[in-house]
Amino acid sequence: CSAGSLVTRFGLRAMHRVVTLAIALSMALLGFFYMQVPLVILSGMLFGACFIISTALLGIWSIYVFNDRPSAGFGATFFLISLGQLIGPVIAGALASIVGLALLFLVASVCCLMVALLVPRQDIFSMTP
Repeated sequence: CSAGSLVTRFGLRAMHRVVTLAIALSMALLGFFYMQVPLVILSGMLFGACFIISTALLGIWSIYVFNDRPSAGFGATFFLISLGQLIGPVIAGALASIVGLALLFLVASVCCLMVALLVPRQDIFSMTP
């Protein structure tokens, strides 16, 4: 099942919320149950699948936000995702030595919960490209 078909069926707003909440859950699992290997594996599987879908959703969203220059919007979106993937682990590594990994994952989970509130004002198919 592709992100596009999920957006077609459920809408961008709903998919963004569900996927972001699932990513928050995956990080909370690591924060609370970091010593339980099956839950750590479940966390990784959930995060991996949802992160891939999330990046696709952001790509779809960017094309509609920048409908006059969709390739520029798409490129900017993936540039910022890549920048976050470069800088995020460095910051997390520095903070982990101060606050510990469990707390770091719980804070990241809370941040994801806040991101779940950031949704498009209207659903993608009611926008005019």
